[in-house]
Amino acid sequence: MSAEQAVTPDDPQMTQDAAAILWQLGNPGQSGSSQDQDEINSEDLLYGSEDQPLNAEEATILVLHFLNRMKKKVITPRKAVINEEGVFLVDVDLKDATATVHIDSNTREIIEYTIEPRAPEPVQLPIPTRRILIGMAAVLILVVGFMFQNFLVVFGSDYLQMINSDHLIIGATCLILAGIGLWLRRRFF
Repeated sequence: MSAEQAVTPDDPQMTQDAAAILWQLGNPGQSGSSQDQDEINSEDLLYGSEDQPLNAEEATILVLHFLNRMKKKVITPRKAVINEEGVFLVDVDLKDATATVHIDSNTREIIEYTIEPRAPEPVQLPIPTRRILIGMAAVLILVVGFMFQNFLVVFGSDYLQMINSDHLIIGATCLILAGIGLWLRRRFF
C-alpha cells in the first residue's frame, strides 16, 4: 500500500456535517440540509482540536474555507493526498484556475499555496474547417457559374445559337464522367 491516500469530497464515508459545510462553502447564503446553521459547528470542523491529526476531509474543508475567504469561486475539489512528511496536498479546480494548497497535518497550518491560471481552451467550431472551406468553394463556383451564364446569354447569344444542342449534352456528359473519374481516383487510389 502506498504512503499517499487520496480522498475526494464525494467520498461516501464523509460525515454529514462536513458535507453540509462543503455545500455551504460552495453556495453561500443557502442552507445545505434540514439542520439549522447553529447546529453545524464549522469552527470545530475547520480548526479542530490539536490532539487529533488532520485527515483528508478536514484538509479539504480547510482549503475550501481558505479559498472562499480569498473570494475564489471553487468549482470542485480534485484530491487530498498526504505525503511522507505529513503534509496534505489538496488540489482544487477554480473557475479560471487551479489551486494547490499544502497543509501541515499536525498544526493545521497552510504552509504554501499556488494558484495557476488555466490556459483558455480553443473554441472549436461545430463543423470541421475543411467542410466549411469546401462549402464556400461550392458556393463560389455556383456564383461564378451563374455570372458566366448571364455573360454568355447577354454577350454570347450569337455564339450559343451556332452550337448544336447535341454537342452541349455530349460535353456535359464528358465533364460529369471526368469529375466522377477524378473523385474515384482521389477516393480510392
